[in-house]
Amino acid sequence: MSGVIDDNGQQWEHCNACYKYVRIDRLMYEPPSSEHEYGRDLCPQCAKHVENAMGTMQQLQTTGDSKMQSKIKLHPSITIDRLMQLSGENENDLGTNGICTVCGEEQSGVEPDARGYGCESCGAPTVYGVEELLMHMI
Repeated sequence: MSGVIDDNGQQWEHCNACYKYVRIDRLMYEPPSSEHEYGRDLCPQCAKHVENAMGTMQQLQTTGDSKMQSKIKLHPSITIDRLMQLSGENENDLGTNGICTVCGEEQSGVEPDARGYGCESCGAPTVYGVEELLMHMI
């Protein structure tokens, strides 16, 4: 995610088609397809073009940052117990860890609030910081 939060606390994300910034509550989501393996965020204008062609657009739900929850599926190995253990390691200064939500592999050097980093194992842009994942699972 490459979003920003403005001075009023409003979150903005970019459209993956035209790259314009859009308020998160207006952003649309195209589910994964053969063309876009991980889905993509679209502004309303770009979403209309895709919806007319495919009919698969979904309005993002943004309450409590459920954007992340609605977009990603966690690898079965990602459990609260595992995340708590890794979070403890982060606090004990043993490194900063993240986890790929696609393959489940751990990755070091990941900021606690990271979202969408590239995975060193599978290449997917689905590495999240441990604390970021914990916030959305608890």
